[in-house]
Amino acid sequence: MLNKNIRKHFILLFLLIIPVLISLQDTISAEHPPNPSNGNSNSIFITSNAKLDAFVAGNGTTGLTIESAHRIENITIQTNPEEYGIFIQNVDRFLIIRNCSIYSINSADSKESGIEIRLSKNIIIDNCSISDHNIGIMLLDSHQVLINRSILSQNFEAGIKLLESDNNILTYNTITNNLGYGIYLKRAHENTVMNNFLENNGNICIFNRGNDNIFENNSCEPTSNTAILGKTWLWVVIGVGSAVFFIGGLMFFITWRGHV
Repeated sequence: MLNKNIRKHFILLFLLIIPVLISLQDTISAEHPPNPSNGNSNSIFITSNAKLDAFVAGNGTTGLTIESAHRIENITIQTNPEEYGIFIQNVDRFLIIRNCSIYSINSADSKESGIEIRLSKNIIIDNCSISDHNIGIMLLDSHQVLINRSILSQNFEAGIKLLESDNNILTYNTITNNLGYGIYLKRAHENTVMNNFLENNGNICIFNRGNDNIFENNSCEPTSNTAILGKTWLWVVIGVGSAVFFIGGLMFFITWRGHV
């Protein structure tokens, strides 16, 4: 895990980058039209740097720096129940996913995420709207991802889920009417969750099963919901011959209500 000073620098860097990226958006888009072009699009499935480079070929970007980040933007994706909206894996290029609307044609049967990021880093998801999927945005073993100003609604399991993903920032998102959790963190550490609005998400706004995550200025409505549910397990190890049994015990809960 990063030490505290490096972590603070990472958070400050991303918070400073947000307004710069927004102010440059019109200029960048005018110079290099986005790929795919504006309008409706099929699901996007990218599993390497090379495939990402090929997908955005012609944009004039390299993905090697934040200033020359690859972009997927200004598109609407309608998915079938078995499809991801955008799937990114094994990518460490700088990538911005911005102004995208992703929804499933049959929310009751949707089994995948609107956006799923696996084994990747250096990604910004900004101003996207995702609804009617199993999970709105899913990070799996992914790091240094910023999820910003996005709307996650009517997803089944969670609006945003982080699994084994560290050092990410979730900020200024609106997370409402998801049937399960608003934000779910499991084995996810040193993430920053701040300035998010959560409303009517099952009965738990944020589920935190990780270490050293920061929660600041998140609004949870209604206040009858559990704002943060933290669960910690102490594992007892018993050895019998060559077999090892793991028994879960000593479970405790820490809850807050309202503003977190």
